[in-house]
Amino acid sequence: MIGQMKHILAAEQKKTDFKPEDENNVLIQYTNACVKVCAYVRKQVEKIKNSMDGKNVDTVLMEFGVRFHRLIYEHLQQYSYSCMGGMLAICDVAEYRKCAKDFKIPMVLHLFDTLHALCNLLVVAPDNLKQVCSGEQLANLDKNILHSFVQLRADYRSARLARHFS
Repeated sequence: MIGQMKHILAAEQKKTDFKPEDENNVLIQYTNACVKVCAYVRKQVEKIKNSMDGKNVDTVLMEFGVRFHRLIYEHLQQYSYSCMGGMLAICDVAEYRKCAKDFKIPMVLHLFDTLHALCNLLVVAPDNLKQVCSGEQLANLDKNILHSFVQLRADYRSARLARHFS
């Protein structure tokens, strides 16, 4: 299932999705890759729930959910984000999070909540970066994880954002 999702992301996600040329003319919604992955995930969750019972359902959904999260996390790490691109990433992750709710596994939902909070680092004003990093959802994360997300910003060098992590 993860292999199929990887294939969908590779085929559908464009490098320009998160760095649109015309920042003013972007409709904030989710990307085509996100729509297709979510449709696939929903079908798989339905199949899992229909073909298993008892603790097996929760066990398989937990494993699937953790791997789904890891796939999306690693996928997002491959791009550079303009401010508008960061907003699109937030919309995508919100949609992935909606999918994760279908799993009804609290840990999986928590992983996607944290990923959503991480995506906020792509759009927050540089002066507010420290405050957002020490917020409730991100305070317990390793500084290297926070820094690796901030490095994905197109303005990382020009806004000298590295100074927030030294």
